[in-house]
Amino acid sequence: AGAIPNDIESIIENSLLSELKNKPVGNKSENNTSILDFKSGRHENQIARLESSRLLMAWPLPPAEEQLIVMGADIATSLLAEGRRSRLVQRLREELQIVEYIDMDVTSLEKGGLVLLEAYCQEQYLKNVEMEIHKVLKQSLISLPKEQEVTRACHLVKNGLFFNLEAVSQVAGLAGSQTLWQRNQELLDPLNHIKYWSANKLRDEMFIKLQPEQSCTLITRPI
Repeated sequence: AGAIPNDIESIIENSLLSELKNKPVGNKSENNTSILDFKSGRHENQIARLESSRLLMAWPLPPAEEQLIVMGADIATSLLAEGRRSRLVQRLREELQIVEYIDMDVTSLEKGGLVLLEAYCQEQYLKNVEMEIHKVLKQSLISLPKEQEVTRACHLVKNGLFFNLEAVSQVAGLAGSQTLWQRNQELLDPLNHIKYWSANKLRDEMFIKLQPEQSCTLITRPI
C-alpha cells in the first residue's frame, strides 16, 4: 500500500523475499500434481454442547480457471438454496419447518473447489431433513427449472458479483488474484458465462453432479 519507492527492486533483492523461487506461481505448463482429491461417502460424529444437529454435504468442483462450470455451480446453488423461493429453503424451512437454517455455497479455488450444503436442525428432525434434501436433489433431475427460477438465480449471481466489487479493497483483491494466476481478463468477464446456462443445461451438466450418492456427507449430533 502507498507509494512504491523507485528502488523497490533493490529493496526486494536485499530482503528475505529474494530467497523465493523466481518463477510464475500460476505457470500453466507445470505438471499439476496437487489437484483436489475428493472422496464421496457418509460420516457421523458427535460434539459436546452442540446446540443443533448439523448436516453437511460437499461435492467437488473443477479449478477456478474453469469459470463456465463455476458460474453454473453458482446459478444451480442459488436456484436450490438462496432465498425463500429456492427449492430447498421453500420445502424444508417454509413448508415442513424442520430446519433452522439451510444454505448452499460455492468455494472456488485454483486447485479445485467445493459445492457445500449446510443444514441445522433439531436432532429429532435430522433423518427427515436428510431424506427431504435427497428428494429435492433427485427431483431436480426430473423437474426442469421454470424460466422464472433460472432468471431469478441468474440475477442473484450477477448481483452478488457486482456487490463483491463495490469496495476498492474488493476490486484490488480480485485483480491481484487474477494477476497472480495469470488470468488476464476484465473483472466482469465471468458474467459472460451466464447466458450459457439454460434450464436443460443446468439439469444435464450441474444437477446431475449434485446428487446425494456423489457427495461427501457429514452428520454431526450433539452429545
